[in-house]
Amino acid sequence: MMDWYDGMGWDGWLIGCLMMLAFLAFILVVLVPLVRGSRDGFGFGRPTAKDLLDERFARGEIDIEEYTRGLDVFRRSEDRPTVH
Repeated sequence: MMDWYDGMGWDGWLIGCLMMLAFLAFILVVLVPLVRGSRDGFGFGRPTAKDLLDERFARGEIDIEEYTRGLDVFRRSEDRPTVH
């Protein structure tokens, strides 16, 4: 009575392989960018002061002298030890 079912045939194996490929595609397309985005803060939040300086220079709001002065300020502030 039980020998009518011989196990999974070729169609079952094909469906299983396609489901595994769909799962791997989901991981590559959805989860990998999410993990990468979490390291970058998902692009949310406030831009840094250097980002704002770069944008202002790119838009032409400040000239090269003001831009280099601003970069010097950032370099000096990075060289100072932080107090916790």
